[in-house]
Amino acid sequence: MKKELQIIQLLELLNALEKKISNSFRIDPGVTLSQFRALDIISNHPMIRPSELSNLLGITRASTSAILRDLETAELIEQLPDSKDKRSSLIKNTEYGEKRLDVCYQNLEILDKKLFKKNIQSVTELIKLF
Repeated sequence: MKKELQIIQLLELLNALEKKISNSFRIDPGVTLSQFRALDIISNHPMIRPSELSNLLGITRASTSAILRDLETAELIEQLPDSKDKRSSLIKNTEYGEKRLDVCYQNLEILDKKLFKKNIQSVTELIKLF
């Protein structure tokens, strides 16, 4: 059996932290961290193409399509035909999507205060907060 490296333990702790933060982020029901990131980018780049969004998110086109499908079903975004490229669409947040994005930011501020008001000495202590 090979010696377990400390970096492996750290990566496992970071993975657990990411999952716990993502679950805590669901303060606004129905909006995941990935969906929030997409809404935020779309808000800052209205009428963006899905391929451009994929690049900015740093994820595959297929993953972006799944996020967009969920956001459109929830009526947080709308996809409009691209007059310059008939094969593509342009994405913008709906008014409701912008309101939900504002709520997400408010919830993130609460989470930020929860995390950083304490003097956290280790990743393990951070994970225990959740």
